[in-house]
Amino acid sequence: MEIKTIEKEGNIKQLEIHISPEDYKDKVEKDLKKLKKETHLPGFRPGKVPMSLIRKQYEKPAKIQTINKLVEEQLVNFVRDNKIRLLGSFVPAENQEVYSFDEPEYVFRFDFSELPEVEVDWAKLKKIERYEFVHTDEDVENEIKYYRERHSKWEETDQVREGDIMAFIIDDENGEKWHMELGRADWSVKEHKKLFKGKKPGEVFEWTIQEAEKLFNWEPETLEKFKLKGFAPNEKLKFNLNKIFRQQLPELDKDFFKQIFPEKEIEDLEAFKKAVKEKLDEEGKTIGLNLYKNSISKKLGEVLKVEFPKDFMIRWLQSAGKEKISQQEAEKIYEESLDAYKLDVARVKFIDESGEEIKHEDIIKEAKSRILNYYMTHPELAQFIPEDEQLEQMALDFLKEEQFLKEVMSQLQYELFLDILIDKIGKKPKQVNWSEFDKIQEKLNKPAKKKTETTSKTKKTSQKKTTAKKTTKQKSDEKSR
Repeated sequence: MEIKTIEKEGNIKQLEIHISPEDYKDKVEKDLKKLKKETHLPGFRPGKVPMSLIRKQYEKPAKIQTINKLVEEQLVNFVRDNKIRLLGSFVPAENQEVYSFDEPEYVFRFDFSELPEVEVDWAKLKKIERYEFVHTDEDVENEIKYYRERHSKWEETDQVREGDIMAFIIDDENGEKWHMELGRADWSVKEHKKLFKGKKPGEVFEWTIQEAEKLFNWEPETLEKFKLKGFAPNEKLKFNLNKIFRQQLPELDKDFFKQIFPEKEIEDLEAFKKAVKEKLDEEGKTIGLNLYKNSISKKLGEVLKVEFPKDFMIRWLQSAGKEKISQQEAEKIYEESLDAYKLDVARVKFIDESGEEIKHEDIIKEAKSRILNYYMTHPELAQFIPEDEQLEQMALDFLKEEQFLKEVMSQLQYELFLDILIDKIGKKPKQVNWSEFDKIQEKLNKPAKKKTETTSKTKKTSQKKTTAKKTTKQKSDEKSR
């Protein structure tokens, strides 16, 4: 067997695989002898079918199968032995002869292209602002308030006070009673304060649906419950105050500090505040880094320059799928996917040059993160969130699925690629107060002023990693029972 490589134009090479009878004859003969033992033909005992009949019926299929396997093996060996990074894959050459497979010798020709060079407009990337967010004493106080509310308990009480939650029994005109928790009223409105202050269970109020909605600032789903009952917005209903619940905040003591930071030994409030600030600032670094990564991702289609051998890519796309597509279809796919191709080539080239590798523990961590994210984004599954040991096993099981593993690896490779770019850019983050977050995010997300702009089809970091942290005030406004 002889292997030749021929240089062609435009970063294209041709691989020739010369196959002679010595390469396949013994293997075909061995397969035929095996078939002779296994073949059953009428009039012959098992294993006694004449070899002449076996050859007549099976020699050519066995020969084709053996030669095809030889060619496939040589293609794999050529890439491995020469450490080649293929662009796409091998494409049958246009000058390939068509064989009947009655011939003794064969030459199989394949065109291929290695990954092209990548140029990066570093000047444009260096113009992108990078931030990390730091927190004030007020942010720390708001975060502590959020922690206390999250770990609070609700106890039934006998008189309404500001911040209490009220539950009512509602009578409709048919005399039907149904229980409903309406929540808190806004005590900053004087009329609301006057209406509820000091009220006890048993008090009866008459409101329309519209009036009750304004009093309690309902979420859409609460209003929907009334609509499903068939109530009109201006229909008067009797609201019987049934129960009053008051939030009991935990004390700022060692037990509470341990709940928030189980891995630390915190003795007093000052040390607790310091730990909270450190945690917030660490989150601020991560959020700033994720914003920076998003900004870089949006620019990649614009700053990466890669010269592709278009004619070769069209031919590859035509034959890459299960069914061959037309040249026109392949050209459309090529134009629509050009930015994605540039990104893939850049990702592979930069990771190869860096010598960095995806670690096993990173794969497990990403798999666990995806599984957890699925539970968190499906409220009906929230109560079934697995424990660490179970989650680890689930991650291992999911990674046995080829598509899941492919998605995990793709995400990790993209993250590694961005980390390599950031290291090469070398830009130090600018420290800003957390209160500036919304303004900065709006600034970074503002569309470019140009009327036409190449849209990058690059992959984005996972929603979980790019979702901005809530402001401490937003957190403090969330109440849980």
